[in-house]
Amino acid sequence: MEKFPYYKQQTPFTCSLACLRMILEYMDIKINEYRLAEIINFSPRKGVSPNMMKTICENYNVEYSFHFGSTIEELQRYINKGFYPIVLVKPSVLYNLPESEHGHYIIVKDITNKNIVINDPDQEFGGENKEVDLETFTRAWNSKFRLIFILGSEIK
Repeated sequence: MEKFPYYKQQTPFTCSLACLRMILEYMDIKINEYRLAEIINFSPRKGVSPNMMKTICENYNVEYSFHFGSTIEELQRYINKGFYPIVLVKPSVLYNLPESEHGHYIIVKDITNKNIVINDPDQEFGGENKEVDLETFTRAWNSKFRLIFILGSEIK
C-alpha cells in the first residue's frame, strides 16, 4: 500500500475531521483538525454530518460526493479507482462494545476476501491499516445507513 497519512482524532468527537484531515493531506492540503472544526462551527453535541463534511470540501475547492445505501461492491469500485472512502459505522458493533447509537467515521483502504483494511482515528480502538473481518464491518456499516463519502473527482 502506498504511503497514506494517519492521525488519531484530537477529541472523542472529531473522527470525521481526522478522516478528512488524512485525505486532504494525501491531496497535499495540510490542515489540522482545529481549523476544520472552525470552518463548520463544530459542536461535540451535534457531531459532524455529511453536509458539514461537504462544507469543508467546498472551503478547499475539493470535489466530493456522498451516497447512502451503498454496497461492498461499490466500496470496492471506489478503492479500485484510487479513492479512500470515508464510511460511517456503528463502533459498538465494530469493536463489540456496549450498545450505543453513536456513529463513527473511518477510512476504508482495501478490501480482501475476508477483511476490510481501515484507518480508524479512534483514540482507544483505532489504528493504521487495521484489519476488521468483512462480516463484522458489514454489520457495523449496515447499522449506519451504508454511507460512503468520497473526496476528489469522481469518475462516473
